[in-house]
Amino acid sequence: MYDLRDRIPCEVLGYIDQGTGMNDMRTSIRNLGMIIIACMTAPTWAQGFKHTHSEPRSIQNGPQAYFESKVIDLGDVPQHERIVGSVMVENHGNADLEIRNLSATCGCTVLELDESQRIVPPNGKQEITVFFNTEERQGRQRKLVSVLTNDPEYPVTELIVKSNVFASFQVLPAQFVALIDARPGEQIETLSVFPTADGATLDGLEIEVPGRILEYAMESIVNDEGVAGIGVTFSVADEVELGPIDTELAFTGTVNGKAQTVVARVKGKIVGPIEVRPTMVESIHPTPRGRQFAPVTLRPADGKPFEIISIDAGEYLDASQSTGKVPGDIDITLRLKENAPDGPTANTVKVYTDQPDMPIVQIPFFIDVLPRCRVNPPIVVFDARALAEPRRIRLQSDIVSTLEIESASCDNPHISVEVVEPSATHPKVRFIELNWADGNAPSQDASATLTVETNVAGSETIDVPIQFRIIK
Repeated sequence: MYDLRDRIPCEVLGYIDQGTGMNDMRTSIRNLGMIIIACMTAPTWAQGFKHTHSEPRSIQNGPQAYFESKVIDLGDVPQHERIVGSVMVENHGNADLEIRNLSATCGCTVLELDESQRIVPPNGKQEITVFFNTEERQGRQRKLVSVLTNDPEYPVTELIVKSNVFASFQVLPAQFVALIDARPGEQIETLSVFPTADGATLDGLEIEVPGRILEYAMESIVNDEGVAGIGVTFSVADEVELGPIDTELAFTGTVNGKAQTVVARVKGKIVGPIEVRPTMVESIHPTPRGRQFAPVTLRPADGKPFEIISIDAGEYLDASQSTGKVPGDIDITLRLKENAPDGPTANTVKVYTDQPDMPIVQIPFFIDVLPRCRVNPPIVVFDARALAEPRRIRLQSDIVSTLEIESASCDNPHISVEVVEPSATHPKVRFIELNWADGNAPSQDASATLTVETNVAGSETIDVPIQFRIIK
């Protein structure tokens, strides 16, 4: 039988022998903790003699494949190149080591070795060549390669080929364009583009800007080291939409005749001469009709006063304006109308102003309108496994003092409907109980509808779907 004590150094065994009596539990626990710490720090027996390939093994008959490191670090390498590296395999055994196969998980990485070099004698070593193609790569790379040998204990050794592929050109000071409350037509940032390799030439540059967010102008520049590059000055497009921006720019540069694309991030917010705070109106929880939302403040960004000509708040909102707390501010107050439909509602409030550069201020709103009469669950399900169990439906309305159920019926004769007596303590809540009146289940999936008549204006008739499912 395997005994862990056979794998524990003798200086650790002394801790086990101490405090093992039944009358010294605290000492035993303390000593056990010392054993665990020793196991975590002991490099050989704590790993169960697992071979790491970076340490020689004990002498044994047969070949032994040994690699000084399992990581082949190619360092910083340029794109569009075939990079050459190597790894050394040593034979620490007493028989010939045969390198049977070399493989990689990615086609960009290849291991090569001549057939005449696949036998490594005892105490010998052989260099394996590693080729890494950076044509379609960029940034940090980690590729897994495998070496198959006739080592009887460890026939497969997995190695990692890592590198950092840098682009043929770089965008300085960073591949990031920040729009911090930028305005249409405003110049925001100048970036410089230079080739990264010594002696390389940046022959051309194209920039793809999605959605006409930015405009740019380019000019030839030279840095302090005398390297020629291209300077790019960005400005916000005049026709850009206001609001948050989070997108990408594609820089396609040609260096020494080879084209490459580098992606830059554009993030921030476009504002006009009128600032809007908050930029939208939304409700996280269901909103009752008649609710008045916190005002939206319109503030002149350039200090020039403006006036509101009219407000189009749509069919389900009332809107009013008032003077804000700060001179020049105008507050827009919105209130949910009684005719708003149940459930999620989305629209845009349009505020028309006399500001020539921003004649329309748009305020999106997203509201979940509280139902006039809430039904839980919204769908009733019967299944054959629990046919005899009653189903209870809860109805609640906050727009009446007492919820009354005028009638309740189902269009399926197999389902009986019973209206539960109202509660004096909860007059706005009522219950309806459904039962499967027939003991025989249908042979296939079926559906029905429960129709409830109430005294709630706008929800006088409520239809609740009923489903009968055959559980297989």
